[in-house]
Amino acid sequence: MKRIETTLGCADQKLFGSWLRMKEQKHSTTVYNADGVEFTIYATTKPSKSGPKAYWVLVDHSSGKRRLLNNKTLNAARQRADKIRAAMVRGQADRMTLSNGQWQDACIALEIVRSVPTGDSLASATRSWAVCIGMLDGNADLLDVVKFYLAHHNGSGPPLKPTRFADAAPAYHQSKVTAGKSHSHCKNIKSRTDRLINALPPGSGWTN
Repeated sequence: MKRIETTLGCADQKLFGSWLRMKEQKHSTTVYNADGVEFTIYATTKPSKSGPKAYWVLVDHSSGKRRLLNNKTLNAARQRADKIRAAMVRGQADRMTLSNGQWQDACIALEIVRSVPTGDSLASATRSWAVCIGMLDGNADLLDVVKFYLAHHNGSGPPLKPTRFADAAPAYHQSKVTAGKSHSHCKNIKSRTDRLINALPPGSGWTN
């Protein structure tokens, strides 16, 4: 070490000293016990305009994956560990309210969501599914809707055949009747489509 220092100028020696302290700090680790759960916290530094700045990294495995959480102080890192520990306790309490079958369903659902590279969590995927089911309101199966969309938007399905409005209107009216819409609602649709058919010029009114 002395040989290295003698070959450096004064300014270089200061830089070398800072680098050496950074290396020493990076290996400074603390094991914090948060009510029975141990968290590793290690001190490190990052460059800034005013020089190397110390910060503390909390290693968190509570989600099943290794996360590195930056904190400005050691006390802040410990407080964050306490919050994670408290969240773990709440999660365990929620788990106790589920039957074994419900817990198994949740685990299987999580694996299914993870098998599709969308980045969704189990909660967001379930929320999207529920919104779609609500929009369909029992009028169609979600999988059938997706298949229909793909068949008509990626060029692989049969081309749509043009249909006269006068021919399409009765089918549209009948779909509302079949769907169980009120008599007044269906009567209003028929009245409006009939007026439109009479208003269209002869030979027009083609639609897909």
